[in-house]
Amino acid sequence: MNQQYKMSGDNQEVSTKGQVKRQFTIREMVIIGLLSAVVITLGLTPFGLIRLGALNATTMHIPVLIGALVEGPKVGALVGLIYGLFSWWSNMTQPSSLLSPLFMNPLVSVLPRLLFPIFAAFFFWANPMKALGARLMIAAFLGTLVQTVLVMGTMYLFFADEFAKLMDVSTSLVGLTIFGLGASHGLPEALIAGVVVTAIAIPLRKMLGKDKKKGLPMADLDRKVADPEPADHRTLNMANEFRQEHGVQTITKEGEEGSKKTFKNPYAN
Repeated sequence: MNQQYKMSGDNQEVSTKGQVKRQFTIREMVIIGLLSAVVITLGLTPFGLIRLGALNATTMHIPVLIGALVEGPKVGALVGLIYGLFSWWSNMTQPSSLLSPLFMNPLVSVLPRLLFPIFAAFFFWANPMKALGARLMIAAFLGTLVQTVLVMGTMYLFFADEFAKLMDVSTSLVGLTIFGLGASHGLPEALIAGVVVTAIAIPLRKMLGKDKKKGLPMADLDRKVADPEPADHRTLNMANEFRQEHGVQTITKEGEEGSKKTFKNPYAN
């Protein structure tokens, strides 16, 4: 039986063979907790939200990108969810910009923050460049731009009339105004993220052994070089050479471990 049963609330899958497979490793859960704490800390201090008129610039996406580019899209998405929920809560409780009413809707404040780290992880994975720093910088830069496009695009698609009223512009200028805000805020955020994320992610990936080349451990490699043929195979080969010299049937390791065979002793009377 190969059926598997999921244990709800435990983040585990239990098979009928008694094997337990965790959806998240302990390291991933620790990193999610630490990066989420950094997101909330940034949001509660002036370092996380920089007030620039109608729309706040932010650095809260940086821990999200670090999670995605070090541990993968699953970790990045969860940290991004914390980022989105905190943004939604802060705009509900302490509106700080002209567009805060729009961020009270999870379509604007939560969904884009859940999705953009997945795109960033894909950009990193799909990049054929060999230089790790360049791959990280490009992925962080593009991932931040994706966040800006998703947030501003959601405003344009679903809340254009509300945006026009809040910004006191005509509906015909909504698209141009959203583009201008996205460019003036999104590009600086992307540039900052590219530099900061790269500076942090490179040593973090090195510390976690993310970029080690897979191969034989050095101890096993040394043993293979010094002793290329296992001892049991050498003994079996020596025995077969003896049997061939005396006209006795040779055996293989499979035959020796499987069915027992009787061989004539050339020195028997």
